[in-house]
Amino acid sequence: MQDPTPVKKAPPKLRTQIVQLAKGLAFVESNLFARIFRLDEQISRMRAFLTRNDIERQQKRDAQQIIDDVADDEPGMGGMTK
Repeated sequence: MQDPTPVKKAPPKLRTQIVQLAKGLAFVESNLFARIFRLDEQISRMRAFLTRNDIERQQKRDAQQIIDDVADDEPGMGGMTK
């Protein structure tokens, strides 16, 4: 929130509800970012695995397709992923 003035002017009960909602949103956002970072780590590990020479070509293609599918569906963080 850039300007808390409207919240400060709100009735106490509404102000309390707004603060509780903001805390809940911050918690959800924090969990989402943690999941995104874990997903990015798993994708990086999969990409590293695919650089091995002892994996058959078809298996590499299948794994790459999984990576592409997940990366396309990933909830981005404002261009910070990938």
